Amino acid sequence: MAFPKELSNVLSFVISKGYQIHPDAFDILKSHDEDVMKIIGKVLKNKEEQNRRMKKSNIILAEDLIGISTNLNEYVSPNRFDKNRVNNLITSFNDNESSKSYFRILFDPSKRIRSFNNESPSISNNGNNLSETIGFINLFKSRYEKLSSILANRQESKSITKISFIKNNLFTFKKNTSRSNLDGSNLNSRNYDKNNSFFISGLVMSKNSKKNGLEIIIDDQSGIINTIATTDELKKQVSMIALDQMVLLEVENKGSLFVIKKILSPDIPDHIPVRSKNEEYVVLISDLHVGSKYFMERQFLKFIEWLTSPDNEIANRIKFLCICGDLIDGVGIFPNQEKELLELDAIKQMNHVIELLTKIPEKINIFIIPGNHDLGRRALPQPSIP
Repeated sequence: MAFPKELSNVLSFVISKGYQIHPDAFDILKSHDEDVMKIIGKVLKNKEEQNRRMKKSNIILAEDLIGISTNLNEYVSPNRFDKNRVNNLITSFNDNESSKSYFRILFDPSKRIRSFNNESPSISNNGNNLSETIGFINLFKSRYEKLSSILANRQESKSITKISFIKNNLFTFKKNTSRSNLDGSNLNSRNYDKNNSFFISGLVMSKNSKKNGLEIIIDDQSGIINTIATTDELKKQVSMIALDQMVLLEVENKGSLFVIKKILSPDIPDHIPVRSKNEEYVVLISDLHVGSKYFMERQFLKFIEWLTSPDNEIANRIKFLCICGDLIDGVGIFPNQEKELLELDAIKQMNHVIELLTKIPEKINIFIIPGNHDLGRRALPQPSIP
């Protein structure tokens, strides 16, 4: 086995040349007892030749070492190198159906990617009042449901009661026995006196200043309720709440008023990285501005050529392309814009975008979100690009 100092020198040398070593390749290097630097020198020489042939890769893979260790014995100590281990690696590599791209897809997330174009109508650009109304409803419904799922992780969520249930049973409240039950079902009846508190959650519809405090109106899809903050601390919190924000309130009934005792907001969930077992890549780009004289079409075509390169190891691992807005430069976006345009028709600009994107391989899933230069409305709920 190579000494740590020798491996450290190899790593320093590789990094100084602008390359990196894959962990699998590093494991093979550790099986050598000598001549490790010579093997790396040969690998780097091969990499440089590949770069001159437009097969650029700055990562030394296990395959690079396997080829050298089996075909170039002068770079390997035959008495000390574990030949069986190498042969096993070669066999498993050659038996892999996806060996040409050096990876195997264990799970293809693209099967879960859906297009919403043919589903129930949402917000539209055609001025249809019904579809626009449904679009706004779906926007706030989605916001409520997603934030409710976050609130469900709080201990207080066990006691959340639907607003409609409160109004229908003003003095008879039911205690929630299910942690995720937010609809008032499966509850045991229990009589509370009118000073007992309960929890509600919903989106803030409006805020109003009253002589006895600050009023906020909450909507939870089952109904709306007027609540009021009377203490200085709670009034300060209410003043900082934005409209359409999700809140969890502890309130108590005092005569005809529902007085706020506590205000809680959804917590920021812990970020749990979801990592693929495969080495796959996503490319993030934006602001193409097709139609503008500043659109770098020649460079974009070279980018597409790189994506379609069958021998490029990195390009072969690209699974997704995200275009984050401003595919076209649009028309009438800012004063005197026509002086910067090669195409004055936004539809023709989009047609040119489509022509360019069809050159990208079908194996790459493309995600597009509209920007302020693209066709369609800017306000939420923002529709897809027509």
